[in-house]
Amino acid sequence: MPGMDQGDMAKDDGLADAKHGYRLVSDIKELPAGKPAGHAFTITGPDGNPATGLGLDQTKRMHFYAMRSDLIGFQHLHPTGKPVTDLQPYLDTYAHLTAFHEGDQAVAHLHPENKVTTAGGGLDLSIHAQLDKPGNCRLFLQFQTDGKLHTAALTLRAS
Repeated sequence: MPGMDQGDMAKDDGLADAKHGYRLVSDIKELPAGKPAGHAFTITGPDGNPATGLGLDQTKRMHFYAMRSDLIGFQHLHPTGKPVTDLQPYLDTYAHLTAFHEGDQAVAHLHPENKVTTAGGGLDLSIHAQLDKPGNCRLFLQFQTDGKLHTAALTLRAS
């Protein structure tokens, strides 16, 4: 194929779910036939934690290909962590952050310092956390948009 290094094609068939210590992780094993469906996945780094600092490649942070098994159709998609601009109050605040310490599972439950004023607010949330123990912490941020509760997870190292 023009523009493609033929040596690269011979070494990499594009079918692996891992490369250079990075892995595509998904709980979804199949999608419904004939219906639109979302597909959530995580890219983990060599340390097993979610990769968050993806660099640009051909102007995009990620290229994702979905193809039919009969090879008559495919989609070339560019997933994004797009900004949330329509936060709604959830349990009297714009978000709840719960942090669990790896090992002993000590927990901290935190809220943004922003006061809830209206739906659609909270674009910049400030959450102050002082984690007393060094080590990995798994964070779960819960927030609501369009009447639906969402949970985002992230692992950070406290030092």
